[in-house]
Amino acid sequence: MLGHAYYLYCESLNFPDPRQVSRYEGVQWIEVTIWHKDRMDGLDGLAFDEPQRSAQKTDPPGTKSIMAAVGNHLNPIENASASHESFHLIQYGVTYFKPR
Repeated sequence: MLGHAYYLYCESLNFPDPRQVSRYEGVQWIEVTIWHKDRMDGLDGLAFDEPQRSAQKTDPPGTKSIMAAVGNHLNPIENASASHESFHLIQYGVTYFKPR
């Protein structure tokens, strides 16, 4: 689902790739993690506006990523939270505030 959302937003609609904007200079990955529903505090998904240390154990120390999380309670066929959170990563790349 996230790959399709990326293609739609960045390739078809020409939104900026969040890995290539000045705010996220040095970011190498977009990481999407699946969290247990208890960790989600009632949310379906969450996108982080600041770069995070990569969660990949094989990455060298200091490797940065931008990250989104979705709950393991979701059915991705019925819930578009992964696509929604990927849009937030694009939004945060071009704005320096987190609008509600």
